[in-house]
Amino acid sequence: MRVWFVIATLLSVLAAPVFLEGHKILASESSPVSTGSTNASVTPNTGWTTGGETITITGSGFSSLAFNNITTDGITHSWTVSTVDYVQGGHGDQAIAVTSNGDIHIVYYNYDTHQLKHAIYDGTSWTRSVIVSNSGSMDYRDVEMVVDSNDHLHVSHWVTGDYLHYRYYNGTDWTTPYTTSNVDSYGTGI
Repeated sequence: MRVWFVIATLLSVLAAPVFLEGHKILASESSPVSTGSTNASVTPNTGWTTGGETITITGSGFSSLAFNNITTDGITHSWTVSTVDYVQGGHGDQAIAVTSNGDIHIVYYNYDTHQLKHAIYDGTSWTRSVIVSNSGSMDYRDVEMVVDSNDHLHVSHWVTGDYLHYRYYNGTDWTTPYTTSNVDSYGTGI
């Protein structure tokens, strides 16, 4: 019986590199990587695929990732930068939503003009309007927004002086169907 045990042990020791080699990344499969204008290298270029190893990816050309991505629809989408308005300061004082027709809506507080504003991007240009102005003694903070199934906007925000406002936009006009006082200034949600 001991003979079989010794033979089985020796065979398993001899076969171990064959079984373990399948879990290693081969150098020819990993480094360097070149995709378009991105050149990268991976260090180390061999190792175990079962985890527990740290890798470092270095290279150039990654900045294009900030302006392009491939989503699950398989289409490369491009990001563009556009200035909506010039404002100073901020305390999470803006919210963004997209309606079913693709229009982008932003509700934000402009500290310079003391106005709560609404901007719409229709795919070509921004259109801005003032929702409400104040004398500068009140700030509108913690703006939150959602779009309902009719593409109407629902906005909540905190106002200095411990007020909570809920605003509703039907596509044409803003109304404030709800406001209350004596609320904490720790943020709102909708």
